[in-house]
Amino acid sequence: MLCKNLPWQEKLWKMPLRITLDAISAWKGLLTGDLDFFIAIYQAHIAVFKRLFKKRQKQQHPPKPLCTLKGVYHGSVVWQYFIKQHTRFQEIIGKKAL
Repeated sequence: MLCKNLPWQEKLWKMPLRITLDAISAWKGLLTGDLDFFIAIYQAHIAVFKRLFKKRQKQQHPPKPLCTLKGVYHGSVVWQYFIKQHTRFQEIIGKKAL
């Protein structure tokens, strides 16, 4: 979904970061004995790389940057959950009305 829906400016840094984090997770799964998890992530990465190098048709509506979309959280959920210990959705988004 990231590869398909993000504009190039965001793909340039988000895709390598996502693939790196997925790879770390896959290797952790492999080292703990979860071979199926490792294979699933490997197959997903192969599909992403095929999609990146596939000749695409021109999109009717080019994707918009995430920062311009309504309803997108502009912080780090990982930071809020693990560092600030906010475990509930309302704590993370700051009790804003949706």
